[in-house]
Amino acid sequence: MTITSGECFFVIILVAAFIGLWRGWIREVITTAILLGAILFLMLGGDGILYHFIFVNLVDSFKALFSGSSVSVPASSASSQSAQGDFLFGLLTFFGVTSIGYLVGHKAGKPPASTTHRLTGIIPGIVNGVAVVFYTVRNIIPQLNLSVQSPDVTTVSSYLPVVFGLALLAVVIILIALSTKSKPKK
Repeated sequence: MTITSGECFFVIILVAAFIGLWRGWIREVITTAILLGAILFLMLGGDGILYHFIFVNLVDSFKALFSGSSVSVPASSASSQSAQGDFLFGLLTFFGVTSIGYLVGHKAGKPPASTTHRLTGIIPGIVNGVAVVFYTVRNIIPQLNLSVQSPDVTTVSSYLPVVFGLALLAVVIILIALSTKSKPKK
């Protein structure tokens, strides 16, 4: 069994929709604004500009501040960063900004107050998932192919009792939690 790119994309979008359902509309919209802005910045070469600013301009500024002399960098040496360093910096920038986007969305947004807020959170959740997958597939792993083997009968039959046991345990815990819930007084 080989998982096709369409099936992989569907699973990722489904996971993103569940994240949006869990976090709610307001948190996901804030995260969407940050993610789309960050991905646009990175797609337009912002990681190279940021790399140059941090590792060339700030270093030269500190040298000039502490040594008292100005440092001039020719334009040809300004773009002498390695492809590996540029890729790694772009990757770290993408994951850092994505994490910050989700953190800001969680801290700045209100938790979902109703089922409607949760259900409408699916829409920006899907947008976030598509944006992250687009950038990842286009810039981080453009030529990755992955084949997955389906489990055989012995693997499934050996894990089947464990899965049913865990499911039964979860149902019992939920029933106990629901039965001990305090009832309102009349």
